[in-house]
Amino acid sequence: MQTVFGEITRGTFPVVDKGHMTLSARPGLGITMDWEPLDRQYPYRSQSLRPPGGR
Repeated sequence: MQTVFGEITRGTFPVVDKGHMTLSARPGLGITMDWEPLDRQYPYRSQSLRPPGGR
């Protein structure tokens, strides 16, 4: 079973094994992000800051 975090990082997050992880040779942390699965599961819904009635 893949977690939401595993899905949005496309499986590129370093694996922790016995408290150690091997980093990628890619630039930065080497993590690729795909935000679409997160947007589909938790869509943005704006909220009005005004109370009912307008004032």
